[in-house]
Amino acid sequence: MKIYSKCLKGKQGYASYDSHWLPCCWLPNFGEYYENSIFSKPVFDLERHALEQVARNDAFREFIKILLKDPEQAPYTCKKRCSFDSKSTSNDLN
Repeated sequence: MKIYSKCLKGKQGYASYDSHWLPCCWLPNFGEYYENSIFSKPVFDLERHALEQVARNDAFREFIKILLKDPEQAPYTCKKRCSFDSKSTSNDLN
């Protein structure tokens, strides 16, 4: 499996109702809400930190590392919406 996500290209971004930044709008829409994920940490709170700080923090870097190097460990939403395996001809982004 390989992840082809817009967040890996520096595109997308989503501010939640409680001012937390998420890499995309799919995360809160798939039942895998961010409250139990790394994105609930204070380092993703836009009321406390500028967007530039949020996008450069260690937790986000670790998330990107997982997407790139260990996609099987990525959140379900990322695997569902932004990936395809070698048997597939396209991902499910349409």
